[in-house]
Amino acid sequence: MATLEELKETLRSNIRLDTTSSKKTLSDSQYRAGFNVLVQGSTNYQSFIVPQLSQLLAPLLDSRVEISALEIGPGPKSVLGRLPYHQRRKIRKYTAFEPNSLFATELEAWLLPDDQAKSVLPCLETPVCIHRVPFAMHDNTGSVNDNHMHDGGKPYDLILLCHSMYAMRSKRSVVEQALEMLRKQGGEMVVVFHRDGALHLDGLVCHQSASFPTGVVRVADDDKVLDDFASFIAGFTMRDEEVRKSLHTEWRKACRTLGRHEEAHPKHLSFSSPDILVAFNRHATELSQLTAQVPAIQSDRSIKNREARLQRPASIYRPVDIQHIQLCVQWAIKHKVGLTVIAGGHSGHCVRNNVVSIDMSAFDQAYVLTTEEKPKTTELDCRALVVVEAGCTTGDVIGKAMAAGVTVPLGSRPSVGAGLWLQGGIGHLARLHGLACDAIIGAVVVSVESGEVLCVGYVPSQHRPAVSVCPENEDDMLWAMKGAGTNFGIVVSVTFKAYAAPTYVVRNWVVSLSGDLEAQAKLSRFCCGIRLLQYTLHMSLNTHGCNGSCLARFKSCIYRHLLARYQHSAVFHRPDSPMLLFTIAISIIQWQLPLQL
Repeated sequence: MATLEELKETLRSNIRLDTTSSKKTLSDSQYRAGFNVLVQGSTNYQSFIVPQLSQLLAPLLDSRVEISALEIGPGPKSVLGRLPYHQRRKIRKYTAFEPNSLFATELEAWLLPDDQAKSVLPCLETPVCIHRVPFAMHDNTGSVNDNHMHDGGKPYDLILLCHSMYAMRSKRSVVEQALEMLRKQGGEMVVVFHRDGALHLDGLVCHQSASFPTGVVRVADDDKVLDDFASFIAGFTMRDEEVRKSLHTEWRKACRTLGRHEEAHPKHLSFSSPDILVAFNRHATELSQLTAQVPAIQSDRSIKNREARLQRPASIYRPVDIQHIQLCVQWAIKHKVGLTVIAGGHSGHCVRNNVVSIDMSAFDQAYVLTTEEKPKTTELDCRALVVVEAGCTTGDVIGKAMAAGVTVPLGSRPSVGAGLWLQGGIGHLARLHGLACDAIIGAVVVSVESGEVLCVGYVPSQHRPAVSVCPENEDDMLWAMKGAGTNFGIVVSVTFKAYAAPTYVVRNWVVSLSGDLEAQAKLSRFCCGIRLLQYTLHMSLNTHGCNGSCLARFKSCIYRHLLARYQHSAVFHRPDSPMLLFTIAISIIQWQLPLQL
């Protein structure tokens, strides 16, 4: 399903160079016609915008008797009017900037009906103020427009941008001006809903964000409706009548080509309309405080997840000691913003737009404590302990452990980091020793609630930070970290119980193939061989009442016999013989019983 952004690019590419001078901006009536098509066919309001806005404003509205709201470009109806009644009744002052004169008139009539009892904002204490001009804190001379900042004498608790983002040319400038107003007045929040492609607000730190990738806009498959909709999406129309008619014909073809026909909506064209919410508080521009205390980097090339690489974080910091991590957490708590953590870089959530990221790559050490080095007081039944810092990868840990003759049940990809063992961790040793998180017996964590350094579970004394404390709910927290370890703080290190490193014999079987027919024939014999071997082993078990150990010895004998028979003879080099041996090996592995060669 094509997105609205892809549709826009296609519509704009249909213009011939010799007709570009005929372009003109949409009139208020043309903009309204296209906007109404978009809003009426959108699923985003009911499924995303209204629920997210209600949830976001709940703490503010619950803590206040009343609030004041400024909405920039609300359109003909304010989205605030769709909130639950108990939230709407706390809005005592409402101001809007709506440059579209038709929208402004409709908005005023909607907010101020003849019957005041039917007002969508029933408890307004001051008259609704609708400015029929674009929002701008500064006039043409660059000075502050006091009329916008002090409308009615009270600061705005909420500044909302929803519908207006479509028509704005300089979205970042408007958001920055709204934040400046918020900071100077002491307001609470700037909320932005956006669905017109990427919204780049580099350097600003968001208070909260959410995305709605499954939004859909359904447009009636009618020529007039498609003309209005296409003009609105493209953002312009043509002065010359003949050129306009020709262009609209092309635009209708593009809409019908890119739009999806759904069985549930046979007379409509569906387009993907992903939406995002970004909320800022008055601390959105205060990154400099953290930059002065913690080393920052320009980019992080260690990020491997494709989705994460498309994100634009507010900044990336690379702490080099645990005090730096504490500073980051304390800064985030103070300013009521979030953090993400980069470890191995495989997670799609390690970097998010307008969120500060903490790169843990400087914490890249792994330590193996053997039986002689382990404290005598520990009652852990294991051969050794492995203390792993959060910047280590699976390859780092396994390499260090194997050098000491032990191992930890981690994953199969060497570049994966701490997210693996903090959220489960399936690997080659899972059936012998469990998931990676099952081997965790302790951790050092910087709490996201207080910024304190917590020692959870068993951590060797030489790896306990001097400033660390044990939480009261230590047992519960250790249990929760085995699978949900990314939710309680920034993990600095974990302590694993280690196991004796197993050794395996690996053989490569090469079967030459002359073409597709021979490959199909050998694959068929391969499958038949597996079924025959499984049947033989089952019959042996049922007939002779063998237990698992006896069956393992039986299979070992078969394998040894075949190997001894074929490996030194010409038969071994026939195409069938390697396939037969490979079949036996695969079947034995499938039974998952120990086999010694």
